[in-house]
Formats: sequence, structure tokens, C-alpha cells
Amino acid sequence: MTPFLAPLLALAAGWGLDRITSGQAARLEDRFTGSLVWGIAAMGTWMAMLDLAGIRWSPVLLSVPALAGLVLVLMTEHRWHTGETQSTPGWRWPGVWETAALAAAAVRVVLVATIPAFGWDFRYIWGLKARVFAAAGGIDLRWLTWKPFTLAHLDYPPLWSGLIAAGRIFGAPPGAVAGAWGALIVAGLGAACWRIVRPAGRPVAALAAVAGSWAPVLLAPTIQTSGSAGPLAAFLLVMAAAGLMDTGKDASQFPWIAAISLAALAVTKHEGTAIAVLLVVFALRRMPRRRWIPLLSVALLPAAAWQLTVSLAGIPPLPQILIPARMLHRALLFPSAVAAAATPVLLLELVVLALVLICPSPPGARVIRLSLAVWLALVVLVYLLSAPDLRWHVATSLERVLAIPLPLSLALLLRWTFLPRHIDEPAPAAGNRSAMIGS
Repeated sequence: MTPFLAPLLALAAGWGLDRITSGQAARLEDRFTGSLVWGIAAMGTWMAMLDLAGIRWSPVLLSVPALAGLVLVLMTEHRWHTGETQSTPGWRWPGVWETAALAAAAVRVVLVATIPAFGWDFRYIWGLKARVFAAAGGIDLRWLTWKPFTLAHLDYPPLWSGLIAAGRIFGAPPGAVAGAWGALIVAGLGAACWRIVRPAGRPVAALAAVAGSWAPVLLAPTIQTSGSAGPLAAFLLVMAAAGLMDTGKDASQFPWIAAISLAALAVTKHEGTAIAVLLVVFALRRMPRRRWIPLLSVALLPAAAWQLTVSLAGIPPLPQILIPARMLHRALLFPSAVAAAATPVLLLELVVLALVLICPSPPGARVIRLSLAVWLALVVLVYLLSAPDLRWHVATSLERVLAIPLPLSLALLLRWTFLPRHIDEPAPAAGNRSAMIGS
């Protein structure tokens, strides 16, 4: 079976859910990115529900979300055509800049789709788990408690491996399935970056879309990066930021895209969990109190459920060494370890992240900037606590870790540079603190 079957079924499920939550007038890039976010979340949630119910995954059952999504599409289409809504479709033919961005991103999409995943993290972490889950017909908690496989990050959240396992259930090789998902995620990254920079004009948005879809390291087919969960986390982070920005402009609507993106981001990998929690915590301060419980429930419940599962099942984490003297020694060595690991791409990531944190930006950007700053501090803390040799650990992972916020950071710099601040910063509504959430 084609490796694209599971991703396309998920996209069909998300299409219906996005039409329900975003309405008829969504732009094409918004519809695609929203459908991809909802589809990933729907497929992951459905697989988790089947697993909790003790029902083995099968091709027929994994097709249910897509059928439900198509039913929602037909229902909304009927309602819109019978005049129950006055909104108009957001479709129009792409112009010159849209066409240029599409062409550049399409080259990347084809490259990713045609190269099956082969990286060592894929082979020994994500792809290995996907094979185990597909063979077991669900998340095999007994296998995840087997200590000889501790280096496979057994306590990592299961979303990415589960999505690959879905394709394996349909009979496709895991490497090819990861490539199919990767192709959709590349397209989603480009469209999501366009979505963030769109107010600055089409030429700048096209540049952001190309930068997002061609982000170095993140999507490069190398032995270190191929098939990793980094691109998925990067896409969901961009969509979470876009959703928070949209919330700042219209506080009357629940931030569905932001909440669902954060929920999925929190179950990609530990780095995604950390940035998702930080974004939620800092965003709550600028939201009406009536939104707090719904946002917390939607955005963080899946991650909390997984952490509870890890604790109850006794899934072993990678060892951490909490010895103050050792941590201080590693902190003194950390700058030299980064310098020794420096590559042009790592230097680019460090420069871009530094610019996002220090360059002039709208006051509402403090939610994203604070989240990134604290997240970077937590990343350093993990290196200080980790058991492996510091130089080896930094050299083999820091570049990939910092690649997660790279597309968002590039898009934000372009937005802040080319969009006048008085346009970028929406005026707060009377008695409402949510209008400055993330512009």
C-alpha cells in the first residue's frame, strides 16, 4: 500500500474538523495547515482511544477519522449552500509570489517524499518504536519498560512513532511512511510560515515560506536528522504561534488551532513538551480567565496523560545526574563544548535565536520571546544533568534541538522587520487583556 495512505487519511479527517472550527472563509494556506494540525491530532487521539479500549489497530479502524472528516465536510457544505452562513470562500488563484513559493517548496516536498527515512534516531528510536507498535497493534507498554532499550528514549511521547505505525498498519515500510509524513510537514511548514508573515506582504511571506520549507538541518536527509520528530515539532510550534497571534486579534473565539497545535506539540518529544507548557503558561496571563480551564484541558491533557502512563507503567527515562559540583563543572565546560561543535548551521541557529530574543518587536511578542528564553535555559540545564560526555552530547544533538524553533524564529524576524509596529500590534479591546498575545 502507498506510504501516503495514512497521512492522506489523517488530512481528510482534519479537513472536516478545520471547516467546523474555522468556517467557510479560510484562506487556502490556512485551510491546509489547519487540516494538517487537526488531522495529526485526530489520528493520534483515535489511536490512543483504541489502545485504551484494548482494541487492536487495523486498517479499517484507522480509516474511521477520515470517514468522519468527510461527513463533516458534506455537512458544512450543505449548511453553507443552504444559506445558513453569509461568509464567502477564501479561495483565489495564486499570484506570482504564491506560485514562486509553491514551486520552491514543491522541490523540497518531492525530495523528502522520495527518500525513505534512514537516520540513526529513526532506526533506533522512532522507526523502531513504530515497528513495535504496529506489530503489537497498539502502544506496547511492556516493551517500553524493557531496560536494555533505554537508549531508545522509551519515555518519549508516542505521537511521531504512532503516526509512522499507522502507515505500517496499512502495509507500507516505516521509512517510506516517515518520508510521506515528512513531505506533508515540509509543505505545512512553508504554508505556516507564510501564514505568520502574510501581513507584511506577499514577497516577504514568500521568502518566509521558502525559508520554512528549506530550513537547514531540520529537514536535511542526513544520518543525524532523517526521520526524526524535529520537523513535526517545528511545524506544530509555528502553528501554535500563529494560533496565538490570531487569538490576539479576535478574543471572542476559542483558540482552537493554538490549543490543538500545543496539544500535539506536547506529545512529540520532550523539547516539544517543554515549549508547549511554557507557551500555555505565559499565554494564560493574557487571556480571559474563562479561557484558562478549556485551554489547559485541551493543550496539556494529552501530555499529562502520557506522563502518568510513563509513571504507572514504570517506563525508564534516560539517567540524569543531579550533583551540584558536577553540574557546575559541566556549566564551565559548556561554552567550549558549543564552540567545538560549531558548524555553520549551528551558528546560524544561535544568531537567529539571539536576534529573536533581543531585536525590537511588538510588546505582544513577549509571550513567544519569554517562552523561547526559558526553553533555551531548560535545554542548557538538560545538558548539565545528562549522563553522557558533554562534548559528545552537544556535538551530536544541539544542532537538531535548536532546529525546532528555527522556522518560527525566521518567520518572526521577517514579520517584525517588514511589518510596521503600529499595524502589527492590535489595539486591546476594552476590559480584555488578550489582544496582545503574540504579534
